[in-house]
Amino acid sequence: MRILFLHKTFPGSFRLLVHAFGVQPENTILFLSETGQKSARTNVRRLRLAPPLKHITRDSVENDLVQRYRRAARAGNALLLLSKDGYEPDLICASSSMPGSLFVRDVFPNAFYAIEADWFYRRGQQTFFNHDITPAEFAPARIRNLWEYNALGDCDFAFTSSVWQKSHYPDFLDKKLHVIHHGINTAFFSSVPEFFVDETTHLKLANTAEIVSFSGPYQDPSRGFSQFLQAVPQILSKRPNCHIIMLWPDRRSKPRQGGETIRREETEKYRQLLADVPLSDKARSRLHLLGVRPISKYRQMLRASTVHVYLTAPHALSTGFLEAMACGALVVGSDTAPVKEVLEHGKNGFLCDYAEPGAIAETVAGVLNLAPKLTFIREAAKQIVAQEYNAALQTERLVAPLREGVLKKRRNIAQARRPPLFRFH
Repeated sequence: MRILFLHKTFPGSFRLLVHAFGVQPENTILFLSETGQKSARTNVRRLRLAPPLKHITRDSVENDLVQRYRRAARAGNALLLLSKDGYEPDLICASSSMPGSLFVRDVFPNAFYAIEADWFYRRGQQTFFNHDITPAEFAPARIRNLWEYNALGDCDFAFTSSVWQKSHYPDFLDKKLHVIHHGINTAFFSSVPEFFVDETTHLKLANTAEIVSFSGPYQDPSRGFSQFLQAVPQILSKRPNCHIIMLWPDRRSKPRQGGETIRREETEKYRQLLADVPLSDKARSRLHLLGVRPISKYRQMLRASTVHVYLTAPHALSTGFLEAMACGALVVGSDTAPVKEVLEHGKNGFLCDYAEPGAIAETVAGVLNLAPKLTFIREAAKQIVAQEYNAALQTERLVAPLREGVLKKRRNIAQARRPPLFRFH
């Protein structure tokens, strides 16, 4: 089977799909992207799309529209060249928000076309709690939705990660959407007792009874970094033996270009953030804002955690939430729609008010107090991840309809190409 992927980064969110199809030698894969590493597999080839020239005006909406069209044009030209060379894919997978998906159906009308639906913006409905929509802000949302309309209107099959994301799409597009989360690697993210040791800062928490962890970059306003940082003094005050670790994983398989410079800049930023937290020197010694660390160190943090705090505005549900549950941490999650699709308060985790640092601290302190008695919560959390969000299972749930769709498409095309039967009167 000939498979074509389109995403800004290789392999991006299609990593598991690329692997699932790539391990089968009878499949050949082309992946169009602007950035990303080279593929290690001989039957997976990455084709680089040059990023477009920037269009700069005072109107940010015009900039976005022009940039999206230029990206779409570059991808469209690449698809045309492939078509002229005789390439004809059986299956195409693209992201709805990627501009390159704009001309897919025009160039390859006979391929089975699958779309990963990202996010549909609705006027008057805030994406983030801390973001108030003003009358002018419907314009960029409308521009972004043009790509959602086009992708879901053209595709044969569409999927998204949560019921919450699905519910934002109009009814006529919603009917095409299937909820299939990417899942997580439960072989890697598993519950194995570990101490937390950070060689860079010489931090060793080998005999620490209570560890609270948090993983959410300060740059992302939807992930509750500022709300958690405001809750930190209260958590440390309520639990005088508790340590707090804040880090987030570098999921790249290769180091970032200019990584050392970026790391120094991040470290300085973290120092500034810590300086603004009102803490005594003794309490401050129990707060460890470590920034970006390798994925193995991130897993070690989750395994060592007593409580992991996961905050997100009602947007997409990230894998970090599921990874913490799989590693056996007691998860305190925000009382928001996507989180509640998985987390049941008092059964496999605990909910708190995303926007209230005081409520976050109160919930965390309460869970820490009862932690030795909450083994059943940990087990229920691990069970739901293993049963419903295992990456191998979720990938097969996605691969199966894609394979079936390709075969059905082939049959329909073959039937349409058959010459009509002569009838004698």
